Amino acid sequence: MDIEQCSSCFADLEPAQIGLCDECQPTATERFLSVISVQARASILDAVAAHYGITADAALAEVTAKDAEHLLDYLREPLRSDTLALMQRYRMQ
Repeated sequence: MDIEQCSSCFADLEPAQIGLCDECQPTATERFLSVISVQARASILDAVAAHYGITADAALAEVTAKDAEHLLDYLREPLRSDTLALMQRYRMQ
């Protein structure tokens, strides 16, 4: 019997898993940021970066970490409400 492997890290998967292991599954924030426009993504990451005094790349790493808070927790109004509206539009809240 062949054992299915993660398509990203090649770890052996459990019988019920398909494709990616738990560690390689994208976070909800990664999925959300992958479906919104480039401009919206940049606005969100730039706002997080400015608030925390970090780069946009560091902001991306922070908000997509496995132990990250919910994306909205990193944002201030009015961007927080705008982001929630986008999440609701894509049914990803």
